[in-house]
Amino acid sequence: MGCKLQHNVSFWLITLGGRRIVAGILLVILGLFQPGWMGLTVFAQAGPLRIAVLEGNNRVVKKDKDLRLVVEVRNDSKVPVAGAEVTFIAPESGPGILFTENASRLTVKTDSFGRATSGFARSVGDGPFQVTIVASYKGETGSTKAQAVNQTSTASTSDVKKKSDLWKWILIGAGAGAAAGVIVTKSGDSEPAQTTPTITVTPPVIGPPQ
Repeated sequence: MGCKLQHNVSFWLITLGGRRIVAGILLVILGLFQPGWMGLTVFAQAGPLRIAVLEGNNRVVKKDKDLRLVVEVRNDSKVPVAGAEVTFIAPESGPGILFTENASRLTVKTDSFGRATSGFARSVGDGPFQVTIVASYKGETGSTKAQAVNQTSTASTSDVKKKSDLWKWILIGAGAGAAAGVIVTKSGDSEPAQTTPTITVTPPVIGPPQ
């Protein structure tokens, strides 16, 4: 009895430990792919200042939608930096975004929580692009990048209607051609089926004068 109880307890502990390991792995995966989930934030450090992109990174921007970037700046001690200048730099050509006044560059300051936002920026062009983010405060700097993809090209209603009309006329023409090749006869009639008369036009022959 004691051996059986000990075996059951050991099996339960092993099972519980396995579940905890699996749960831990899932939490790590979610943290990597969704940095903001459960309060996990990834700070990139390329300089004395650390920058985390809280919103707008790895986004797909659909038609008639805007992109907003929100970042948080911290120092080496992981303390939020208020009053730091944050510059968002979008591509000057090709796919990208335009900030206020159709500018490809925008500079704002962080608030008391060390956060700064670009506001809603208008998408331009189709395809992937990167926005460089640079923060500076009292001679210290840091930088990171946010990436996104613009997908604004969709088939317009007029294009769809044109394709639909084209197929409609193709089907009508095919049906008319098939109907023209069928000879209709009445059941029980002894008269031969009527056929469509054929008119042959012979070009005139012009000979030498008599």
